[in-house]
Amino acid sequence: SKIENNKMSLSYEKLLRICNALEIDISELFSGSPTVEKAPAPVYFLWVGGSNYGSEKFEFDYDAERFGFGDRCIHVSSTGNVHEYYCAMDVFALTSREDPFPLVMLEAGALEIPTVCFEASGGGPEFVESGAGIAVPYLDVAKFAEKIRLLQDPEVRLEFGKIAATSVRRDYSIDVQAPKLMQSLAVALAWKPADGRQQVSTLSAAA
Repeated sequence: SKIENNKMSLSYEKLLRICNALEIDISELFSGSPTVEKAPAPVYFLWVGGSNYGSEKFEFDYDAERFGFGDRCIHVSSTGNVHEYYCAMDVFALTSREDPFPLVMLEAGALEIPTVCFEASGGGPEFVESGAGIAVPYLDVAKFAEKIRLLQDPEVRLEFGKIAATSVRRDYSIDVQAPKLMQSLAVALAWKPADGRQQVSTLSAAA
Protein backbone atom coordinates (compact mmCIF):
# COMPACT_ATOMS: atom_id res chain seq x y z
CA SER A 1 0.00 0.00 0.00
CA LYS A 2 1.05 3.59 -0.36
CA ILE A 3 0.11 6.76 1.51
CA GLU A 4 1.18 10.21 0.46
CA ASN A 5 1.22 13.14 2.83
CA ASN A 6 2.49 16.65 2.14
CA LYS A 7 6.01 15.77 3.17
CA MET A 8 5.89 12.01 3.09
CA SER A 9 5.37 9.18 0.64
CA LEU A 10 5.69 5.72 2.15
CA SER A 11 5.27 2.21 0.88
CA TYR A 12 4.55 -0.34 3.58
CA GLU A 13 2.80 -3.58 4.34
CA LYS A 14 1.09 -2.98 7.67
CA LEU A 15 -0.92 0.11 8.57
CA LEU A 16 -2.92 0.85 11.71
CA ARG A 17 -5.40 3.69 11.75
CA ILE A 18 -5.44 5.51 15.08
CA CYS A 19 -8.71 7.06 16.22
CA ASN A 20 -8.48 9.88 18.74
CA ALA A 21 -4.98 8.76 19.64
CA LEU A 22 -4.54 11.60 22.09
CA GLU A 23 -7.54 10.63 24.21
CA ILE A 24 -5.22 8.00 25.60
CA ASP A 25 -1.76 9.43 26.12
CA ILE A 26 0.44 8.44 23.20
CA SER A 27 3.12 7.27 25.63
CA GLU A 28 0.62 4.67 26.87
CA LEU A 29 -0.19 3.65 23.31
CA PHE A 30 3.43 3.18 22.35
CA SER A 31 4.24 1.33 25.55
CA GLY A 32 2.74 -1.48 23.48
CA SER A 33 5.83 -1.19 21.30
CA PRO A 34 5.97 -4.94 20.55
CA THR A 35 3.23 -4.10 18.05
CA VAL A 36 5.94 -2.36 16.08
CA GLU A 37 9.08 -4.23 17.06
CA LYS A 38 7.84 -7.81 16.63
CA ALA A 39 5.79 -7.31 13.50
CA PRO A 40 6.72 -9.58 10.58
CA ALA A 41 6.62 -6.50 8.33
CA PRO A 42 7.01 -2.76 9.04
CA VAL A 43 4.02 -1.33 10.92
CA TYR A 44 2.93 2.28 10.47
CA PHE A 45 0.47 4.32 12.49
CA LEU A 46 -1.86 6.67 10.61
CA TRP A 47 -3.77 9.47 12.32
CA VAL A 48 -6.29 11.17 10.03
CA GLY A 49 -7.96 14.31 11.31
CA GLY A 50 -7.24 17.41 13.30
CA SER A 51 -4.88 20.14 12.26
CA ASN A 52 -1.24 20.28 11.24
CA TYR A 53 -0.80 22.85 13.97
CA GLY A 54 -1.70 23.19 17.64
CA SER A 55 -1.02 21.35 20.87
CA GLU A 56 -2.38 17.93 19.87
CA LYS A 57 -0.14 17.71 16.81
CA PHE A 58 2.84 18.92 18.83
CA GLU A 59 2.25 16.32 21.57
CA PHE A 60 1.77 13.55 19.00
CA ASP A 61 5.05 14.37 17.23
CA TYR A 62 6.93 14.97 20.48
CA ASP A 63 6.09 11.59 22.05
CA ALA A 64 6.41 9.62 18.81
CA GLU A 65 9.91 10.94 18.21
CA ARG A 66 11.04 10.19 21.75
CA PHE A 67 9.73 6.65 21.58
CA GLY A 68 11.75 6.21 18.40
CA PHE A 69 8.71 5.72 16.17
CA GLY A 70 8.62 9.13 14.54
CA ASP A 71 9.31 7.60 11.14
CA ARG A 72 6.42 5.14 11.63
CA CYS A 73 3.77 7.76 12.49
CA ILE A 74 1.85 9.52 9.73
CA HIS A 75 -0.51 12.41 10.39
CA VAL A 76 -2.94 13.62 7.75
CA SER A 77 -4.97 16.69 8.66
CA SER A 78 -8.74 16.76 8.20
CA THR A 79 -9.67 15.90 4.64
CA GLY A 80 -12.83 15.35 2.66
CA ASN A 81 -11.31 12.36 0.88
CA VAL A 82 -10.62 9.66 3.43
CA HIS A 83 -11.50 6.67 1.26
CA GLU A 84 -7.95 6.20 -0.02
CA TYR A 85 -6.69 6.08 3.56
CA TYR A 86 -9.29 3.51 4.55
CA CYS A 87 -8.31 1.37 1.58
CA ALA A 88 -4.70 1.38 2.75
CA MET A 89 -5.52 0.33 6.31
CA ASP A 90 -5.14 -3.15 7.77
CA VAL A 91 -6.52 -2.56 11.29
CA PHE A 92 -8.54 0.24 12.86
CA ALA A 93 -7.17 1.06 16.33
CA LEU A 94 -9.94 2.69 18.34
CA THR A 95 -7.88 4.00 21.24
CA SER A 96 -10.54 6.28 22.71
CA ARG A 97 -11.20 6.09 26.42
CA GLU A 98 -14.86 6.73 25.55
CA ASP A 99 -16.74 7.29 22.30
CA PRO A 100 -20.53 6.80 22.07
CA PHE A 101 -20.52 5.08 18.66
CA PRO A 102 -17.85 6.33 16.25
CA LEU A 103 -18.96 6.52 12.63
CA VAL A 104 -15.36 6.03 11.54
CA MET A 105 -15.49 2.52 13.01
CA LEU A 106 -18.47 1.66 10.79
CA GLU A 107 -16.79 3.20 7.76
CA ALA A 108 -13.73 1.05 8.35
CA GLY A 109 -15.86 -2.02 8.95
CA ALA A 110 -17.73 -1.51 5.69
CA LEU A 111 -14.39 -1.92 3.93
CA GLU A 112 -13.61 -5.16 5.80
CA ILE A 113 -11.23 -3.50 8.25
CA PRO A 114 -11.48 -4.99 11.77
CA THR A 115 -11.43 -2.83 14.89
CA VAL A 116 -9.44 -3.22 18.10
CA CYS A 117 -10.84 -1.23 21.02
CA PHE A 118 -11.05 -1.08 24.80
CA GLU A 119 -13.92 -2.60 26.77
CA ALA A 120 -16.23 -0.17 28.62
CA SER A 121 -15.29 2.61 26.20
CA GLY A 122 -18.62 3.26 24.49
CA GLY A 123 -20.02 1.74 21.31
CA GLY A 124 -16.85 0.03 20.09
CA PRO A 125 -17.21 -3.10 22.24
CA GLU A 126 -20.87 -3.42 21.19
CA PHE A 127 -19.87 -3.36 17.52
CA VAL A 128 -17.04 -5.90 17.77
CA GLU A 129 -18.89 -8.42 19.96
CA SER A 130 -20.30 -10.03 16.80
CA GLY A 131 -16.75 -10.77 15.61
CA ALA A 132 -16.17 -7.50 13.75
CA GLY A 133 -13.04 -6.94 15.80
CA ILE A 134 -11.64 -7.41 19.28
CA ALA A 135 -12.18 -5.60 22.58
CA VAL A 136 -9.51 -5.80 25.28
CA PRO A 137 -9.68 -4.87 28.98
CA TYR A 138 -9.95 -1.13 29.54
CA LEU A 139 -6.62 0.65 28.91
CA ASP A 140 -4.71 -2.65 28.81
CA VAL A 141 -2.25 -1.50 26.17
CA ALA A 142 -0.25 -4.73 26.25
CA LYS A 143 -3.39 -6.70 25.33
CA PHE A 144 -4.23 -4.10 22.72
CA ALA A 145 -0.83 -4.66 21.10
CA GLU A 146 -1.26 -8.42 21.34
CA LYS A 147 -4.54 -8.34 19.42
CA ILE A 148 -3.11 -6.07 16.78
CA ARG A 149 -0.31 -8.60 16.28
CA LEU A 150 -2.95 -11.32 15.97
CA LEU A 151 -4.66 -9.35 13.19
CA GLN A 152 -1.40 -9.10 11.26
CA ASP A 153 -2.20 -12.61 10.04
CA PRO A 154 -3.96 -11.98 6.69
CA GLU A 155 -6.36 -14.93 7.09
CA VAL A 156 -7.38 -13.92 10.60
CA ARG A 157 -7.76 -10.30 9.58
CA LEU A 158 -9.91 -11.24 6.58
CA GLU A 159 -12.19 -13.36 8.75
CA PHE A 160 -12.81 -10.50 11.18
CA GLY A 161 -13.09 -8.02 8.31
CA LYS A 162 -15.80 -9.95 6.49
CA ILE A 163 -17.85 -10.16 9.69
CA ALA A 164 -17.41 -6.41 10.16
CA ALA A 165 -18.65 -5.63 6.65
CA THR A 166 -21.64 -7.96 7.03
CA SER A 167 -22.52 -6.41 10.38
CA VAL A 168 -22.42 -2.86 8.98
CA ARG A 169 -24.72 -3.75 6.08
CA ARG A 170 -27.10 -5.85 8.19
CA ASP A 171 -27.34 -3.83 11.40
CA TYR A 172 -26.25 -0.24 10.78
CA SER A 173 -27.64 0.90 7.43
CA ILE A 174 -29.99 3.89 7.25
CA ASP A 175 -32.84 1.55 6.33
CA VAL A 176 -32.32 -0.35 9.59
CA GLN A 177 -31.46 2.47 11.97
CA ALA A 178 -33.70 5.33 10.75
CA PRO A 179 -36.96 3.66 11.84
CA LYS A 180 -35.45 3.02 15.28
CA LEU A 181 -34.42 6.67 15.54
CA MET A 182 -37.87 7.85 14.46
CA GLN A 183 -39.49 5.60 17.06
CA SER A 184 -37.21 6.92 19.80
CA LEU A 185 -37.99 10.51 18.83
CA ALA A 186 -41.71 9.75 18.77
CA VAL A 187 -41.54 8.27 22.27
CA ALA A 188 -39.53 11.24 23.54
CA LEU A 189 -41.93 13.79 22.04
CA ALA A 190 -44.94 11.94 23.42
CA TRP A 191 -43.58 11.94 26.96
CA LYS A 192 -45.96 13.38 29.56
CA PRO A 193 -44.46 15.02 32.66
CA ALA A 194 -45.55 13.85 36.11
CA ASP A 195 -47.18 17.22 36.82
CA GLY A 196 -49.78 16.52 34.15
CA ARG A 197 -48.91 19.32 31.73
CA GLN A 198 -50.27 19.02 28.20
CA GLN A 199 -48.71 16.21 26.17
CA VAL A 200 -46.56 17.17 23.20
CA SER A 201 -47.72 15.92 19.82
CA THR A 202 -46.04 12.76 18.59
CA LEU A 203 -43.67 12.77 15.66
CA SER A 204 -45.21 11.60 12.42
CA ALA A 205 -43.35 9.48 9.90
CA ALA A 206 -43.83 12.27 7.35
CA ALA A 207 -41.75 14.59 9.53
